[in-house]
Order: sequence, then structure tokens, then C-alpha cells
Amino acid sequence: MPRQTVSFCIPTHGRTRLLLEALESGLVQTRLPDEIVVSDDLGSEEVRSLVSKFSRRASFPVRYVHCTTGPSQAANMNNCLHEAACDLALLLHDDDLLLPRRSK
Repeated sequence: MPRQTVSFCIPTHGRTRLLLEALESGLVQTRLPDEIVVSDDLGSEEVRSLVSKFSRRASFPVRYVHCTTGPSQAANMNNCLHEAACDLALLLHDDDLLLPRRSK
């Protein structure tokens, strides 16, 4: 059976410091994502630049998308999930972190 692909979906609302921490947490996983999608409902140049810089360090695609469907959290989440190209999606808000797997 082929391995399923995984998108990390991160909706954000202009919180670059938190977003960077969320993005960094994706790099310390035992199973790296096949892509990260960041959906920004503000269309912030600061967020776009942060995602661009981060993507140069990642070994997988990291995409920035501007959510134009409305400034609501639900619209931004839906946009992010809609943009995901993989079999599975993990929704990770910009103020959440993924913890590395601990050894037994």
C-alpha cells in the first residue's frame, strides 16, 4: 500500500512570531509533512516574506496563500484545507505547536 501524503495546514492572522514557531515545530517531527500550506486572511507582506524565507530551509514545499473569502477564522481554515494537495490534512493554528515524538 502506498504511503499517504500529509499536508500541514496553518491558518494565520498576522501573528508572525507565533507562525514561525508553528512552522518550526513541523521540522522536528519523526514524519515530516509532504507540504505545509499557510493561509493568511490579512494578505500581509510580512507573513508572505516569513513563509518564503522558511520555505528555502524546508525539504518539502511550503506554500503561502492569501484567503480572500473573508476575514473570519472559519473562512481562513476552510481556505487552508481547500488548498491542501495531500491525502491527509493536519490543521495546526498559528498559535499551536507540534511536539517532537518522545523516546520510550
